[in-house]
Amino acid sequence: MMPFSATPPLVMTATIRPGRQPHLTVSDPAVRWGQYQSAIRFWLARPAVRILVFCENSGYPVPYAPLQAEARHAGKTLEILRAAEPPAGTGKAYGEGELLKTALHQSDHLRQAVAFFKVTGRIQVLNFDRIAHRTRATPTALGRRYQSQPLWADTRFFKMERAFYLRWLIDRHQLATPNTILGQLWGPVLTAHHLPGLWPLPHYAGQAGNGQTYDDRGWRRLARNAVALTGGYRL
Repeated sequence: MMPFSATPPLVMTATIRPGRQPHLTVSDPAVRWGQYQSAIRFWLARPAVRILVFCENSGYPVPYAPLQAEARHAGKTLEILRAAEPPAGTGKAYGEGELLKTALHQSDHLRQAVAFFKVTGRIQVLNFDRIAHRTRATPTALGRRYQSQPLWADTRFFKMERAFYLRWLIDRHQLATPNTILGQLWGPVLTAHHLPGLWPLPHYAGQAGNGQTYDDRGWRRLARNAVALTGGYRL
């Protein structure tokens, strides 16, 4: 068994009852909460995850206590945080940035952490334990977009040094328009710092808000790994 005692906290950003957003197809709060519960249980079952910080920004009333009891029973911590609901029309990138800002400022666990992992909502990273082990000496590592989109960072899942985030990224979302993607705002900053990419590449499962189902099994995962090994991804 790999030693995971030093794995940084994992931040999970969430919006259970979303407002109107472009391309959003999964909007039913009951459906979204069911998916969030499945994702929380997935993360609490990972050996490498000891502290899970769940930050939500719609204020939709759901019972967190049973999940926190499950976490305690497993010897883990599930911290629940509430971020302010974003103003109408600000878009997903703004909301995601505010969720992370709230988590970094309010979480006792994150205030004490050198680095943290972050995952968007209902996404699962099936090979997280391996990534946590391989990046244990790397404070910051992110997924990469294709070279055709060199200034886009993949913000669905990453590892970030807390001090780096507070210095360079904490308020980048303030530049967002309703249709902006957060990775577009981060891309120029991250590219200038020549940060390493995640390896192995994340093996995703779950569903995005636009209805896309993540399934990186089989040939898709092999193809993505081949692209990464030949330099096809970069920040």
